[in-house]
Amino acid sequence: MPRITAMVPVALERSDRDVSEFVLASNSAHMQAPHYLDMLGKAGINFSDLDSQEAARLMADSGAFLYGNLDQVVKRLDEYRDAGVDEIVLNLTGVCRLYGANAAMNDLKQILAAVGADRRDSGE
Repeated sequence: MPRITAMVPVALERSDRDVSEFVLASNSAHMQAPHYLDMLGKAGINFSDLDSQEAARLMADSGAFLYGNLDQVVKRLDEYRDAGVDEIVLNLTGVCRLYGANAAMNDLKQILAAVGADRRDSGE
């Protein structure tokens, strides 16, 4: 069986952050590509009639971009594993573009620590 890898764009929620900014900073080029729009359409995500901010929020609301507090993000990552994904690549491009590499590394460290603790608690 081939291994399944998912590239998952993600950002942690903070009071000074807007999810639509993260989605657009990391996915705006993808959101215009026919193959990406086709993939999203097959997943039931259609934002052809929405402006860019609304489309970005729909991407997050649908789970195509993970955004939330640490517990919410870890829960969504668990859903990928439950669906059979072998490897999850966390993509913090939006955080890096908007707030810099240190902010992206801070989010990444928090997510990885929480995922590790979650897996230890579940006995994996």
